[in-house]
Amino acid sequence: MLARPTDPVYLFNLKVRELGERNETKPKPASEHLVQTLISYSWLGNVRELENFTEKYMSLHDIPQHEAIISSSLSPATEQDGESKDALAGSLNEITARAINTVFKKEDGNISRTAERLQVDRNTVKR
Repeated sequence: MLARPTDPVYLFNLKVRELGERNETKPKPASEHLVQTLISYSWLGNVRELENFTEKYMSLHDIPQHEAIISSSLSPATEQDGESKDALAGSLNEITARAINTVFKKEDGNISRTAERLQVDRNTVKR
């Protein structure tokens, strides 16, 4: 992405702060594992990819497993421990649905506020 390997971490932290201020949330700091994932991932010069990753991180930050979910999104889908790509995707879909439901409950069932907080379309919340 940039000349220095730590640039993605710096940009990630800037975006996290920006999104946290905008949404009035304070996410947990990134773990050392996530920092190493950011450094080792090949961003191929795509800053928008890093921004999308950071937005997803912030959307799921209320979920206990959010760092594992987010870190796995930077790894290519491969078979692990006998599980197929489809099984892993199904699990991710289930975890994402739980994340949406958690925020939906915190927003007292308000679809518009849930969509705004997660920065997704209202139709995504409805599904």
